[in-house]
Amino acid sequence: MSAADPAHARPFMHRFRSGVLRAPIAHPLKCLLLVLAEFADSEGGSCFPSIATLARFAGMNERTARRYLEQSCPWFERVGHAGMDGGRGWRTYGYVLRIPDGADTRPARWTLSHPDGAGTESAPTGQRADNAPAPDGATCGHSVRVVRTFTTDGADTVSDEVGFEIGKSKLEEKATAGAIASPADPQKREKRSARAKGMTFDEWCNALERKDEDCIYSDDPIFEWAKLAGLPREYVAIAWTQFGERFGGSDKVQRDWRATFRNYVRQGWLNCWRTTPDGYVLTTVGEQARRVRENLNLESR
Repeated sequence: MSAADPAHARPFMHRFRSGVLRAPIAHPLKCLLLVLAEFADSEGGSCFPSIATLARFAGMNERTARRYLEQSCPWFERVGHAGMDGGRGWRTYGYVLRIPDGADTRPARWTLSHPDGAGTESAPTGQRADNAPAPDGATCGHSVRVVRTFTTDGADTVSDEVGFEIGKSKLEEKATAGAIASPADPQKREKRSARAKGMTFDEWCNALERKDEDCIYSDDPIFEWAKLAGLPREYVAIAWTQFGERFGGSDKVQRDWRATFRNYVRQGWLNCWRTTPDGYVLTTVGEQARRVRENLNLESR
């Protein structure tokens, strides 16, 4: 390999980032890959950020992030772990970053100085740091002479191209979304009507099972609340078992069962634990739910 082609002379993560920047992929996916690179080790492994964390750093909502991460992609492998409570639980995921065969992983500054793909760098790649100054007339992300700022003047709306618009309120976003789906479409009206009415707990679980979607995700906000409250994660799982026992077979209808579960945990309405000077202990109800969950897990293996 000559010094003119630095594609394989740099560490894996540097090549991964350059390859992602050059790849002809959707902008949201590109943002997510660059965020994943921030959490991985030098070889692209040991990467365990939650969906909420990835979405926050990539500047998009969790639904958009989840949609792209669940797609097959040659730039990473998503490794999931088994669910809980006989399938009505949650999963945790890890990521292993890959560089696809044939990916162009040369640094951007090299291309700027060699627009036709020919020529040599001013120094061998192995002797140059990644923040080396760009050639005269060229710009790069580390150039001090050229600084591009992103500002919004006035009340204009500026799109960030990753699923939502900067400057719009939630009400405006909902109004825009409603305008996209024409009210004259009977099928869409029927779907909106079904969502407005809600579903029973069993209907909701069955609908998620058909979509191969978990009832509670590993990055659900309830886990962050439990961490702040000092509540063991296992107790949240026990609460979920008790929640299913209470509403399974019930005619009660909810529009958002995940939000309902969070409220029941935060308010202590499931009566699964009580506080002590040292933390939390299970009540009789909680201990019974723990044993039920244990037996369900054994049956599902």
